[in-house]
Amino acid sequence: TIQVLLTINESVLDGIESGDFLFADDRPKIRFTNTVPNSELVLEYSTTTSEKIFAYSQILPFFRGVASGLIGQEAKNLINPFTFLDNMSTRCFVPVQPLSMDISVFDKVVNTTQRTSRATLSLVRVITGKTPKVENWLSYMPTTITAPKDALVVFSFYSEDRPEEIEITGAATATYTVPLLKRDVYSCLVNLADFTLVAGNVVNIACAGHTVTVNIAPVEPEHTKIAWLNEWNCPEIFTCKGMLTITNETSQTLAKYAEEGKERSTVLEVLNPRTYSVYTGFLETKEEVAWLHTILEAKKIWIEVEGEFIEVVRDFKSLPLYETRNLLDAYLLKFEKAVV
Repeated sequence: TIQVLLTINESVLDGIESGDFLFADDRPKIRFTNTVPNSELVLEYSTTTSEKIFAYSQILPFFRGVASGLIGQEAKNLINPFTFLDNMSTRCFVPVQPLSMDISVFDKVVNTTQRTSRATLSLVRVITGKTPKVENWLSYMPTTITAPKDALVVFSFYSEDRPEEIEITGAATATYTVPLLKRDVYSCLVNLADFTLVAGNVVNIACAGHTVTVNIAPVEPEHTKIAWLNEWNCPEIFTCKGMLTITNETSQTLAKYAEEGKERSTVLEVLNPRTYSVYTGFLETKEEVAWLHTILEAKKIWIEVEGEFIEVVRDFKSLPLYETRNLLDAYLLKFEKAVV
């Protein structure tokens, strides 16, 4: 039997580096080794959001000479997406600003105030969600879709360089200059209604090295657009080709009390909720089915009615993903108005 004593003889910080772009749901960790006995690790943050700067600290204990802690878990509470529904013209915009963290790393002996500075990390950026399956692609929309000639097509991506233009080729040709400042996350929105298209046309949309192909579907009598935010707080917009039904309802709050030996009822409050039912129409591919299913995880959803996007909440908890002997996928989606 051999006994081995492992002695840590240097202080090492790893897991996070300055300039890193992190996804909070990956649960990234900072790790620090230390030779000082009975010590603890102190992390001081200066975190910049789209609205303000937050200053706070975190204390992590050492266990066998190693301290580790999660980074960026506050992203879901501090990140607020920007409004994008007030402008549906073809353009490139910034949908969300990641957290930008400057982290000062110290260690100190427990129950003392003296600290030793170990490292300073700057411009560590954190966004919600997990690392996307396709590198830098922050959308669930497939890169090939079928859509009506007046659909809105939007996709989002991470880029270290600012996109310079949106290039549209195929059945329609156009180039749009992007007048944005350098950011980390961008969304490209194209309104197909700006072009003269017919069923069977194919349109290619390219921006910052990403390309989406749109096959124009046959004309339907009515289209309804549904928008929601995905796990990265970036927009998804799906165009339904089926019927839309709007229902006005009423609900009231009653109070009952006794008066002269009789039970009396009185109305305390009357609400007029509104519900929406929309058929998606037939979905062409399984990739489009999987894309629509991501609405089940959305915290913010809007539906377009008479040219205006209205915030709604889901009135359904599930969607069938697969069914044998079913070759045509179509769904009925039900929503309630979020603000009554």
